[in-house]
Amino acid sequence: MGCIGMNGKKREYLYASIDDDVMEADRQLIPVYTNFFNLAEQKIVEKFLNKYDSIKYSKLGGYGHAERCIFCIYSVFIDYDISHYTPIKVLAISWDERYYEIGHRDVLGAILGLGIKRDVVGDIIIDEDIAHVFVLEDISKFILKYLIKVGSAPVNVECFNTGEVEVKGPDIKLLKAVIPSSRLDCLTSAGFGVSRSKSVTMIKSGRVMVNWEVCTKPSYDIEPGDIITIRGRGRIRYKGIIRRTKKEKLFVEIERYI
Repeated sequence: MGCIGMNGKKREYLYASIDDDVMEADRQLIPVYTNFFNLAEQKIVEKFLNKYDSIKYSKLGGYGHAERCIFCIYSVFIDYDISHYTPIKVLAISWDERYYEIGHRDVLGAILGLGIKRDVVGDIIIDEDIAHVFVLEDISKFILKYLIKVGSAPVNVECFNTGEVEVKGPDIKLLKAVIPSSRLDCLTSAGFGVSRSKSVTMIKSGRVMVNWEVCTKPSYDIEPGDIITIRGRGRIRYKGIIRRTKKEKLFVEIERYI
């Protein structure tokens, strides 16, 4: 067993939805924006889009370290500047931290409790007494109007364009390592500072996720941008190969979230 991901029906639905977007962008010569996708879904979408010669695409998440992203799909026959328009808003949700302790799940639960689907909500960044939530523009006014509490905590909600708010990204330590290959067990060992045999054991026991999906195959090939998570130990992002050594090993960069 490898990575436990999207089932067949969901994958087919995703392909059909993206195919419709491609056809619209290609025929009408307009940019088409998708909803948000998680990292695993993004890889599926990118592989699907790369089959088309008639379109280009870009990923947007609202800030530099975004994990959940939307796609902007547009024809190769139009000169489109994606910085001209972004259909993403940032909701700044604040509360009194003296009386309430609020986390990611609390904020997401309160938003979904309004009847909103997960795929119109991007990343949620918690920083002490404020949460920055990236959402599609179409739903931002609804949340602004109806979100008055997160759990039992009264909240204040403001809406901004993505360029108007400075969002604190994750604290990251940059690691460099020499590894035999880009297999999951090699990168897990280097990124988390554990032995290769221990990384294999954790992978096979289901403790390791790639792009938020459980992966039990130590030889699974990791690509640049993939995020590896170990329950209870945190996560890393594989940045890619810097160069090959004389012995044909890989000198790589890894980001460790701290």
